[in-house]
Amino acid sequence: MIDRLSHPALIEAMETNTEEFVSLWGRALGATFYHEAGASWFITGGPFLRLNMGVQARLTPDTPAEKIDDMLSKIEAHNVPTSWPVGPSLQHPPIESRVKARGWSIFDTSGMARDLQDLDEHIAMPAGVTLERIDTTEALQLGVQTIAAGMPWSDAGRDYILDVVLKRGFIAHPSVRYYLARLNGQPVATSILYLASGVAGLYCVATVPSARGRGIGRAISHLPLLDARNMGYRVAILQATEKGERVYRRLGFEEICRIHFWQR
Repeated sequence: MIDRLSHPALIEAMETNTEEFVSLWGRALGATFYHEAGASWFITGGPFLRLNMGVQARLTPDTPAEKIDDMLSKIEAHNVPTSWPVGPSLQHPPIESRVKARGWSIFDTSGMARDLQDLDEHIAMPAGVTLERIDTTEALQLGVQTIAAGMPWSDAGRDYILDVVLKRGFIAHPSVRYYLARLNGQPVATSILYLASGVAGLYCVATVPSARGRGIGRAISHLPLLDARNMGYRVAILQATEKGERVYRRLGFEEICRIHFWQR
């Protein structure tokens, strides 16, 4: 268990939490997994970045360019949009220059963490807002629709995931918690908590455009953090865009590293 932000294994725990969450996401989608030369990724074949993702790779600055090219060629051969969250262990110029040379783009985000020990028990609740923990198929469908509306998800991506939910239904997992916020009864924000590698990972925080600027995103982030602390976790982690970073700093998060997303 990571017990402080100065813990020497924090960044490794952040990377591993993300890898495990992405792997679980692929399994939930029923994707096909591939394992080649120290790398793994999953493919559903769907026309959306989050339906085909890299999971992990064991590359170093000394890895021959030919090996990097071979790995990327195998992924590119699927000929579908692909994304890959990458922590500091892969953020080396020789690696990322090869990635860019093959036509991938690199999107930069903030890897943030917070010590949960002094987290306020009181959640600032905007007027008309209620928070709930998702535990039914119907609520999970609403959650997917809300994430899609709050993030730049394609209609094809949303429909693919909704179809998976419809076929599989809600399946409880001991490491995952899903959350939904409603404004005057209407679903407007979501978050997901993933507990692994000694840290509590906060993912898929999204608020629909019409409900932004009211503090709802902060509230739907605060509840899972309290749950994580109550389950014995001391450190929470997340990835934030420049816009989201301001919200999370107000919740007590600070930047620990940069997280890149390789996309093609």
